Amino acid sequence: MRILVTGSAGQLGSEVVPLVQERHEVLGVDLHNCDLTDRDAVLAVITSFQPDVVIHGAAFTAVDRCEVEVETAHRVNCLATRFLADGARRDRIRGARPADVR
Repeated sequence: MRILVTGSAGQLGSEVVPLVQERHEVLGVDLHNCDLTDRDAVLAVITSFQPDVVIHGAAFTAVDRCEVEVETAHRVNCLATRFLADGARRDRIRGARPADVR
């Protein structure tokens, strides 16, 4: 199974990637290698890697900064999620049940 993990260098992603890469082909993306707020970049990663599953762990979680940087928080937490969903829908990624990822 091919799994795309966003936010791979973050708190969640850095725990998920080692767990799933033991049994699956994993591509971890983070801000340094894929700007998730860029729709074309997101679609390019999905098209080139062709994941079976996307685990979306990327987020702007600094609450105090989110209140000040509202536009950035919206782009990261809303638009990036939309772009991933659009790419998954376009490439017919169905996701996995918890039992599928051990």
